[in-house]
Amino acid sequence: MKNSSKFGYSIIIGIGININNSSILSNFLGHSIANLSEITNINSSGIFLAKLVCMIANSWLIAISEFEKTGFSNFCLQFNKLDALLNRPVNVMNQGNILYTGIARGVDKRGQLILQTKSGLKFICIGEISIRIKK
Repeated sequence: MKNSSKFGYSIIIGIGININNSSILSNFLGHSIANLSEITNINSSGIFLAKLVCMIANSWLIAISEFEKTGFSNFCLQFNKLDALLNRPVNVMNQGNILYTGIARGVDKRGQLILQTKSGLKFICIGEISIRIKK
């Protein structure tokens, strides 16, 4: 990875996949969420889930290797093509509090959310963050 620090970078990567029964979580969160059984016709057996985890891990390994060589800039264009929040009104939240409201304009080459607010563009990169589409 490109880095001037002698200590390098640390990243934490995780994914949450709702397998089934998303209605309970949807009710708790107050908004609809999907689960694997709703978007696929594949039985979510242990063998299928193990294969899915292996495919995801392999894809991550390839992506991390690329990231180590080039940083996020090579991922920026692809991310912005697939960004579900692109050009949508969002609230940027932290610990349940709205920090910013604006229009999501993708991410920059550093991976920061570009948020168009009434006062201009803001580049968001803070620890834990939750982004919700404005209703």
